[in-house]
Amino acid sequence: MHLWPRIVVCGLLVLSASPGRTAETFDPDKLTQTINIYEAVVIYPPATWQTSMNPFEESEFYRDQKGPVFLVEQIPKGESFEAWSQLYAINGTYLPNAQNLTIKQFANLNMGSFSQACGRENISITKLEDSTSALTIILFCAASPHGPVKLGYGPDKGEIALMTFRRQDDTFIKVYHEWRGKQFDAADNATWPVTPTVLNEMIRRFKGIHISKSSRPVK
Repeated sequence: MHLWPRIVVCGLLVLSASPGRTAETFDPDKLTQTINIYEAVVIYPPATWQTSMNPFEESEFYRDQKGPVFLVEQIPKGESFEAWSQLYAINGTYLPNAQNLTIKQFANLNMGSFSQACGRENISITKLEDSTSALTIILFCAASPHGPVKLGYGPDKGEIALMTFRRQDDTFIKVYHEWRGKQFDAADNATWPVTPTVLNEMIRRFKGIHISKSSRPVK
């Protein structure tokens, strides 16, 4: 969830995919995307809207870095960063002076934008993995009455986010896939902005996310 405007930056994305032959039949288990973020190398699966073996063919990308915070986002080709229906992103935060910060505490810090836009009364969370090395959750925002309408939010708009939080040394990583649509009832999956089948498939793909130590110095 993002509550600020986006300017698309072209030509700066450090991202690789293998294999890259667009004619090859799409297989999400054979397509990996790799990105270097501070001390971490993140290997992650394709988005749910991907149907080819080239991640650049069906997505718009945005990249930004401000000091110790790095962000790369992708949305379906033809959508805008102010009015998207699906968003897939990686956020990296370099915190060399926060050695005692846990993954769970880092995750809680990241929930501020949801609490702001949705209101706590509209939020529910399902934990899929909760350990010292990883936290994976599904966050349900049934409505976003306090979010800016010009950025696709409002009392009649809801959002579901699949998020995983990891750590490599002093680099905290969040990988997340979000689906946005009409206001919904979290207890009724027929009203969700993503079908259970698609959500479960992305949960399966998230199990293949791998983070390792980067050989590049932190800049």
